[in-house]
Amino acid sequence: MCSRFCATVLVKVLFVIVFGISGLFNTHAQAAAEPEHVVFGVSLDLTGSHAHMSAMQKKGFLLWEKHVNAAGGILGRQVQVSILDNQGCLEKLYDHYQQMLSTDKADFVFGPYSSAHTETVVPLFEEYKIPVLASGASAPSLWEHGYKYLFGLYSPADQYAQGFLEIMSMRNIRNIAMINSPDIFSRSAAQGALQWAQRLGMNITIFEEVELDYDEFVAVAARAREKDAQALMKFGYFEASVMMRRAILDADYKPAAYYSTVGPVSDAYYENLRELSENTFSTAIWRYHSNLVYPGVHRFNADFELSYGQAPNYHAATAYAAGQLMVRAMETSGSFDLQQLREVLAQKRAFTVLGRYGVNYRGAQIRHVPFTVQWQRGQQEIVWPPSLSTSQPRLEYGR
Repeated sequence: MCSRFCATVLVKVLFVIVFGISGLFNTHAQAAAEPEHVVFGVSLDLTGSHAHMSAMQKKGFLLWEKHVNAAGGILGRQVQVSILDNQGCLEKLYDHYQQMLSTDKADFVFGPYSSAHTETVVPLFEEYKIPVLASGASAPSLWEHGYKYLFGLYSPADQYAQGFLEIMSMRNIRNIAMINSPDIFSRSAAQGALQWAQRLGMNITIFEEVELDYDEFVAVAARAREKDAQALMKFGYFEASVMMRRAILDADYKPAAYYSTVGPVSDAYYENLRELSENTFSTAIWRYHSNLVYPGVHRFNADFELSYGQAPNYHAATAYAAGQLMVRAMETSGSFDLQQLREVLAQKRAFTVLGRYGVNYRGAQIRHVPFTVQWQRGQQEIVWPPSLSTSQPRLEYGR
């Protein structure tokens, strides 16, 4: 009987030892499985029509990754930014975000570049209930559908041209031609400019939507000349801004001012046009200035130039700012919980390298103020607002 009792005790002891050790190993395995990184995914058009802008965004995201990891990461975890190239293809773009969100390849995502691309994938953000900063989109229509998880980072497109039009009004430029490309960003920017120009009492001689076709650009520039438009405004992306500037020359049209969105803020605009870029106006969501007091802005500018051998434009700054804001929001909520993060982004008032952040009840940005810039002597100068201007605006009278 003693032997049977001892045997039973021995079996129980072995059971405890074996399964106790197994439990210990499982505990360590679970601890080891705890992710070391917070993965942020983003799909950019790195080799398509938005390559210039997307390349800057990529550099901004990677510099943010470097800086935040050097500072200890987010809530004790290092950051990894996973960047995919959608090549400008909306199907690839959608598949990228679907894969990142459905297979847990990314803990969080940033919005893609361009309003049209963002419009394509925002239903996925709603489906997965993941809060996302629109780090490359500004069309107001994005926030007219009742979405709860998309938050604007910078000024909406319909406010882009206000500074330029105020400059024109002060210089007594009254006749304006407005041409837009057929996409939601360009249409929104044009409609906003039209409304603002009408408030200023200006005469809109042409208001047209034109496809990306050089002959059409030359024809519309010739019509603007015939209608005595003193300024021509082109709402579109990089290629459209370059093409229209050349078309103005070929149409023998000499407006006092040429304005275009997006394209002229890139150094590639000057590289393509050289002296023809002179005096072009544009809207810069951000432009580095030594008098800026935004948190981290001087380090961002210096380290970007050191890392990439070029000055950052606003596309780089918006990417970096999106990262800054995510860090602040996560630290405020004290967790990576999606719903808590959504609530913080909906209510937070903050400053990033880009300037002020604050959204309305729809998630649309309402606090950011953009700059108006102009190419002068091969440099981009801030000409609006006056408090941050680096030069006075120049018009081309007599040319």
